[in-house]
Amino acid sequence: MSGLRAGVYLEWKAVGDTSHAVVRRYLDGQPPGVRPLKVMHGGALDPFAEGLLPILVGPMVRCFPLLHALPKVYRATVVWGAETDTGDAQGRVVASAPPPQVGLERLNEVLQQQVGWRDQVPEAFSNQRIDGERAWEKARRGESVALAPRRVYLHRAVWSAHHEGTSELELECLGGYYVRALARDLGRALGSAAHLRSLTRVSVGAWARPAQGEATFIPLDQALPWLEVRVLSDEELGRLRKGGVLELRKNRGASWRVPQPQEVRHVALEHLNHIVGIAEKLGATLSPVTLWSAR
Repeated sequence: MSGLRAGVYLEWKAVGDTSHAVVRRYLDGQPPGVRPLKVMHGGALDPFAEGLLPILVGPMVRCFPLLHALPKVYRATVVWGAETDTGDAQGRVVASAPPPQVGLERLNEVLQQQVGWRDQVPEAFSNQRIDGERAWEKARRGESVALAPRRVYLHRAVWSAHHEGTSELELECLGGYYVRALARDLGRALGSAAHLRSLTRVSVGAWARPAQGEATFIPLDQALPWLEVRVLSDEELGRLRKGGVLELRKNRGASWRVPQPQEVRHVALEHLNHIVGIAEKLGATLSPVTLWSAR
């Protein structure tokens, strides 16, 4: 993978591959003899899932926390009648019950009860850390895992189809949401049990599926479309690099709007037609969060 550049690469992760393995291929593909760029993914996908996996490169790695505000769209197949310890078809069945014998109205009612801000308990086989270790590592060893509820947001959710024993679901959520936990909770709420057969991440914010068989590259200067842009003078950039702040003024608007309820407080900083950092609105000032040299 020669010629790696700062920005975002949109990969389509296959079922069975791991997010870590995709990142490792980018790291290992950098040419020897040059200072390697930092690389990380923009939000892990479980091995059983497929879909869009943003790969952040160079200064874009510092922007990872900003991705939490981006909505993620998923499609999932829910299997009724069995709950597994992993929340997906690869796990061990831990509870069984007849599929819910309810009509479409009741299915919709239970689903819509999950929309909005809620406290969600992640699956034991999750990436959450317990005493510095991933929960799934403890669960795989057979250790008891008790995870605290997390505040999560589901923007919308709709059933797209129903079949014998399964249902198709499309949802839009913020980062940190566990679709496997949603399936589990839907099964319990309907007096049944449920897990995911499949999960596909369709999009992350403005980013969608790349062309078949290749990654789409988005240069750093175009990789933050949901942020307003503050164009800096030489003097303003110098002040920020010394730890100073700027007075708020009207910025160039974002080219892609983040849906509610998120308030975007961060601003991209542009100097000489290049994005050189991120700042945060604090009261009547703009305070630097991270700055880098234009490449």
